[in-house]
Amino acid sequence: MTTEEYILFREVGKNLNNKILNAKPNIKNDIDLTAKILKVKKNGQIDIESDNDTDFFFDFLIYEKISRGMTVLEYFYQNGTDLIELEEEILEGQINSFSSLFEISNIVTEKHEVTLTDILNAKSPNYQLMDLNFSKMAKTNMLIYTRLIPLRDTYISSGVNFVFNINSKEVILKQLEMKNLLNDMDKRIYFNEVNKIIGNKVINAEVTK
Repeated sequence: MTTEEYILFREVGKNLNNKILNAKPNIKNDIDLTAKILKVKKNGQIDIESDNDTDFFFDFLIYEKISRGMTVLEYFYQNGTDLIELEEEILEGQINSFSSLFEISNIVTEKHEVTLTDILNAKSPNYQLMDLNFSKMAKTNMLIYTRLIPLRDTYISSGVNFVFNINSKEVILKQLEMKNLLNDMDKRIYFNEVNKIIGNKVINAEVTK
């Protein structure tokens, strides 16, 4: 994937996420339930502190199974229409996306590429992540919890990254084992919370416009 293609994917992806949210019937109920799960509703209003928290909120709303039945993304995948070819390609990648905690094993700054090793799934292969912002600040052995979206010959993130120093690895792995977090939603909530305590500051890609 070229840099120009990456930038285009990001721009089209933000518009697509807006379509995904707008197409869901009773999306307000999903928003309220997400706010309840993430504990960001105060005095009847959603209280989100930062742009990164806003990105996490909508990322969570789109991808996670917050109630019985389909996710917001899965609903759109089955019912969405009038998509351009690039949107269809991104949507297919979103459906096949997955989250995990990765360790950075290599960085090729001029190509904006970061090689990731999945430390929660030992049998998984290494993954090539393309990210214009993150590749500039990434360091070998740094940890990143993110959702990878397969696109063409590489992966991009969903836009929300939680980054930790390598010396946090044992603490995080021990806490995951103690909390017995088995599903993706619980892990994502955990990493959002622990990121506020020991995470590194990063500039995330916008999830929606």
